[in-house]
Amino acid sequence: MHRLYVVGLSRAELAAFGPTTLEVAATGDGVARAIVHRGATALAQTVEATAERLNLVASEVVLVGGVLRSELMVGILRKQLAMRLPQMSLVEAEHSPAYGVCLLAQALLPSQAVASPKFG
Repeated sequence: MHRLYVVGLSRAELAAFGPTTLEVAATGDGVARAIVHRGATALAQTVEATAERLNLVASEVVLVGGVLRSELMVGILRKQLAMRLPQMSLVEAEHSPAYGVCLLAQALLPSQAVASPKFG
C-alpha cells in the first residue's frame, strides 16, 4: 500500500493493470466495471475536447490500443460519444500505429527521397 499511495506508480505500472481490470470487469465485478466506465468516460471527454479544438464536425474516431479491444470498454465509449458527439463514428484501425508513423515520416521526406527500399 505504501508503494501505491505514497510512492506512486509510473504510467507504465498503472497501465499494466488494464488487461486484468478489463477481464474482471467482463465477469461483472462492480468495482472493475466502475473503473472501466470512468476510463471510457475520460476518453470520451478527451475526444470531445479534441474535436471542439480542431473544429471537427463529423469524423471517425479510430480505435487503437489494447484496452480498445475490449467489447465492454468500446461499448461504454460508444455510448458516451453518442451522447457527446453523435456525428462521430468509431472505426477499427486498418493498420498498426507504426504503419501510420511510417506514412507520416514518408510525407515529410522530399519526393525524390522516397524510393522502394532495397535489402540485401
